[in-house]
Amino acid sequence: MDFRVDPVYLAVAACAAERLGAVEAYSRRLFQAIFVEGRAVAVDDLAALATEAGLDAAAFRAQLDDPATAEMHEATLQEAHRRGAFGVPTFFVGERLFWGNDRLVLLEHFIKK
Repeated sequence: MDFRVDPVYLAVAACAAERLGAVEAYSRRLFQAIFVEGRAVAVDDLAALATEAGLDAAAFRAQLDDPATAEMHEATLQEAHRRGAFGVPTFFVGERLFWGNDRLVLLEHFIKK
C-alpha cells in the first residue's frame, strides 16, 4: 500500500473525527478511499474526506491540529497496550479481545449473542 501520510496521522485524524462525534462515518470514508479506491491519501486529503463523511472541514482541521487530539491518540495506544492488544485489527468487547481479520466472524457472533 502506497501511503503518502504516516499511518499514525491517519489514526490521529480518526481521533479528530471522534472528538467531533463522527469516528465511524470518517473511518468508513477513509477506509473506502484507501482500500477500495486504492488512493494514496495525503495530508491534504484528510479534510476533504472529513467533509465527504459529513463533517465541517474547518472544525475537523481545528481538531486535527489540537494537541489534545494527539494526546487522545497516545492515551488510546497506551490503553490498548495495557489491555493486551498486540496487532491490528484488535477489537475489545468488554474485557474480551478479538484479534485479526479471521476473528471478525467470531466477534460478530459474540456481539449478536
